[in-house]
Amino acid sequence: MDATFVFPTEPLDRGLSQKSRVVLGVTWTFFIFAFQAIVLRFYLTRKIRRPFTLDDWVMLLALGLHTLFQVFFTLNCVAGFGYDTQTMTIQQIVDMSKWAWATVPVNLLANMASRLSIAILLVHIFSVRLWFKWLVISKTALLITLGLANFVFVFFQASPFPASWDFRIPAKWQLSHEPHNILIFTELSKSVLLDS
Repeated sequence: MDATFVFPTEPLDRGLSQKSRVVLGVTWTFFIFAFQAIVLRFYLTRKIRRPFTLDDWVMLLALGLHTLFQVFFTLNCVAGFGYDTQTMTIQQIVDMSKWAWATVPVNLLANMASRLSIAILLVHIFSVRLWFKWLVISKTALLITLGLANFVFVFFQASPFPASWDFRIPAKWQLSHEPHNILIFTELSKSVLLDS
């Protein structure tokens, strides 16, 4: 085994990488903006004495899921995201992989919840135009179905469960990556086409 892999060339308490600082700065800035927007949304809804509707609660769920994503991603950065793995211990690589893996399922759920909340709002606003209503419903249903399939694939990709991120644990079985790559390509291309 390569000596630089076993014995890191940089101190283990070196703090966040430059890449982590930049990415965390961007993601936390957008998270704070989203948090303030939803607090304002609930405040104004209460102020004008309008009852909270389904899209409000689904958006609050999306914020909760995105909060969880932001925590996991921050832990990923603290674990070593942005550093060359050749300068990390095996345990640091496993810890970083675990938190990187954890961000994916919650991010998928947060995206689906956000998409659903927006669709509910659009259907409510433009319900008089039946063609638009059914376009939004069918588009959202398709993208959420693809997102759920992606979530199931990521969450249940290996057995035992920790083998999904810990390369030291031999997997009893593991799903092939090729179908997942096709699913991701399909989901992303449908999102681009249907959102434009």
